[in-house]
Amino acid sequence: MKMQFIKVMFLLIIYVLSSHLYAKTFCIGHKNPDTDSVVSAILASKMYNCVPAIAGELNNETKFVLETLGIEPPEVITKHQVGNKVILVDHNSPTHAIDGLIKEDVIGIIDHHPFSGESFLKVGDPRVTHQVMGSTSTLIAQEMKMIAPQNAFDSSVARLIVAGIVSDTINLSSNATREADRKVLLKATAEAHFNEVGSRFDDFVLEMFKKKSDLSQLNEAQIIMNDWKRFDDQKMGFGVAQTVAPDELLTRKSELLLQMELIREQEGLEYVFFMVTDTRSVADPAYNKPLQSYFLVSNNREATMLTETFGDAVEDMGDNVFAVKTGQTSKKFNYAPELLNQIEQTSSHPGLSLIIDSQGKCANSVNVMMMMMHRL
Repeated sequence: MKMQFIKVMFLLIIYVLSSHLYAKTFCIGHKNPDTDSVVSAILASKMYNCVPAIAGELNNETKFVLETLGIEPPEVITKHQVGNKVILVDHNSPTHAIDGLIKEDVIGIIDHHPFSGESFLKVGDPRVTHQVMGSTSTLIAQEMKMIAPQNAFDSSVARLIVAGIVSDTINLSSNATREADRKVLLKATAEAHFNEVGSRFDDFVLEMFKKKSDLSQLNEAQIIMNDWKRFDDQKMGFGVAQTVAPDELLTRKSELLLQMELIREQEGLEYVFFMVTDTRSVADPAYNKPLQSYFLVSNNREATMLTETFGDAVEDMGDNVFAVKTGQTSKKFNYAPELLNQIEQTSSHPGLSLIIDSQGKCANSVNVMMMMMHRL
């Protein structure tokens, strides 16, 4: 009860400051905004009386959501103006924030991702709302119910919550999904009244996944960067495409691999991974195969890192495509952390570091030494 009182008081303070003292206060999500990031900014703006904003252009799925629900897209801001205050949603570090943002101008964070040493604020700070779960929309919905536990969600708010959770948890099928996501989605769906916008829940979800899968109008750079995270500590970049037509996307493999190498050079990265997740089982109930993820890797070094990280779950499909059959779907909670951990271990043990042999193939240095000894 004491913690709930402190939280409510903090929300009230931020609301007052946003209204009267600061030049302008924005609720803004991460670069390469996805639906959860955009929805969270809109929802948070209602709680904190701030201006919703996005750090880039809308993707096809988010455009569909906002158009269907009759909501104007938030203002696009790509560079911070010192003096304005910012509440971050769906991210917590400078790597994923708008350019030029300084710690002094961050007055709050609402995020479901793990925090790192480079985060603007730390977990435990009263300005931080953090809980590991499938969606930031879930977290904000919980905050709304804390303030007004007896009130039902407004139907327009409920529809936004549904969109954010469905998108980020792949309709609760992602292994990042938590019980809180399930409970909030159930309540929000009941209060969303999709018939008011000429739709049904199932039709709305199906169309969301179709829009997310429609990459035909995007070039290779846009496809890779559409859902992209950069991890500076290990100089790794990780892109994801969720699609009901993975085979169609993989026909562009050669162009995608070339673009991955260009991104590596442009951004000074050591590792670049691109994951294609087959979401047909979510979009089509008749398709009874489990979710499957495929990785494109453009060199042997990354192929070896993938195999060393996930072991027997990795199947080489040939031509730089690897199926990873771990039953996992989450970049942020599974694939990226495990790859980063493996890269860190490799970097901290030079005797086990990866090197390139004379044929240009990636090999473990211990094996190379064994081969050299054998030749002697």
